[in-house]
Amino acid sequence: MKSSHTIISLIKEKSQFQKIGVFDEINKLISSLPIQIRKYIAFGFQRGENLYFALKNPVIIQEYNTYHSSHILHTLYAMKEFFPKISKTKKIIFYYPKALKENTQGKYFKARKNYAIYSEKIEIIYIQSFPEQAKGEFLNQATHPKLYKLFEQIRKAILQKCQSSKL
Repeated sequence: MKSSHTIISLIKEKSQFQKIGVFDEINKLISSLPIQIRKYIAFGFQRGENLYFALKNPVIIQEYNTYHSSHILHTLYAMKEFFPKISKTKKIIFYYPKALKENTQGKYFKARKNYAIYSEKIEIIYIQSFPEQAKGEFLNQATHPKLYKLFEQIRKAILQKCQSSKL
């Protein structure tokens, strides 16, 4: 019986699942880079003969496109036997994703749909309270006894709130 690693590697070799193999090779390339370069890379993908890397910080795009792209390309050519599916890459381009441009805080980064990683979005709810201006002075014209009782409870709550705010 074959192990799960063997089965997965056989599936990656099939033409229908070629993108999974390319994605794995790109992740291996990213993890083989030095930590100073790797820590700003969010993800990568291949389009044609170009290899695109999304950066987490917009300030360093120029530096990465000018200096680091040639180093990564030379590393890729030097280790062609380890990266056969992406070894035909002619150019490496770094960019800042539109999802991060729109969200200036960068808290809820949404990667490309194919490579999306689940992250829980936490909503902050602000409760704004206003001072009561009625001061409990209104006519209770309810004819139904339950409604009359409910409005009287509301009146008591308003009066208590007004008295506590005066103290």
